[in-house]
This record gives sequence, structure tokens and C-alpha cells, in this order.
Amino acid sequence: RQQVDQMTAIIQFFAQNRPFDLDDRQLLTLITAIQERRVIWLRYFSYNREEWTEREVEPLRLTYAQESWYLAGYCWLRQEERSFRLGRIAELRLLAQQFEPRKAPPPPGTPVEVQIRFSSRISRWVNERQHYGYVAETIQPDSGDLVCTYRLDELREIVPWLLSWGDGAEPLAPPELRAEIASQLRRALEKLT
Repeated sequence: RQQVDQMTAIIQFFAQNRPFDLDDRQLLTLITAIQERRVIWLRYFSYNREEWTEREVEPLRLTYAQESWYLAGYCWLRQEERSFRLGRIAELRLLAQQFEPRKAPPPPGTPVEVQIRFSSRISRWVNERQHYGYVAETIQPDSGDLVCTYRLDELREIVPWLLSWGDGAEPLAPPELRAEIASQLRRALEKLT
């Protein structure tokens, strides 16, 4: 019972559409690392940069969503908390070095609600690779555009995914997300001019 209580403090489930292997070696190594507060080394494929990186991470919690496991942890390379999809971890090692968490994992609280409009030309593709925070959708009768609602712990969880849709996606709410997307697009434009 105590072990189950400890595990529920570090694992979140958003959706469970098909069975997964709780005896997976990678998953068990990460659970051990989180419980023992041990640093891990990993070789990870960065989706946004399309490159392999080697990182040391202070693992904090695991989340299972949209049929994928995600690790949240403090990344020494990026000097901030990051999320890592386990399917993109090619190698994983449990290191001897221990750590004190920089901040407690956020308790499950009130999630941030996000709304995004996708043009009708890409709505089919959005549904094929939907974000794990997805909760609902409506189709706009006049345009055929798709408006999706997401619930997230933090806005930054959806920013790279949202940017990947280019001009086919428009953040509607909250205003902070619109501002962040506009800021990132301005920085990208400055690099091109």
C-alpha cells in the first residue's frame, strides 16, 4: 500500500486507451530514479530540433497520456524543467548522484484551459496527432474549422506542438498563449530578416 501511495505521487494518468507494460525496464528505471532522487543520463531525440542530445536530468514525475509516457524533470542542459517523451529516449542510465528537488512537483490542481482553432485544411491531420491535453472539439458550421479545447498543467506544454501547425492553427485562449506564440514568431522572423 505504501508503494502504491508513493507511485501515485509521481505518476499521472490522463487517458488509458490500450494496455501498457508496467514492467518495462525503462519505466522501472525511471520510477527508481524518481523515488531515490537519482540523476539520470539519457540520449534523447529532440523533436523540435530534430537531433539527438545527451542530457543529465533530475527526474520528478511520470505522466501517461495519449498512449505515451512522459517524464518531467530538471534538465541540466537547458537549465529548466522539461518534458521528455519516453519513446524518444534511445539510452537511459541511472547515475549514482542524488539530488534535492529544486521545487516540489506541482500538485494536481486546476488545469489551464486552452482553445485553438485549426483551419479546415489541416483538421484531419490534427486529429491524427492530437496533443495529450485534448478534451473536446467542435466544428464551425460556417467555415469547417475545428476548435479544440485542451487542459494542461502549464501553457508551455503545448507551445511547440501548436507552432508545428504553422498558419493552420490560431490560439484563441488564454491571451497569455496568444502572446507567447506571437513572441516566438517575432523572434523567428527576426532571424530571417
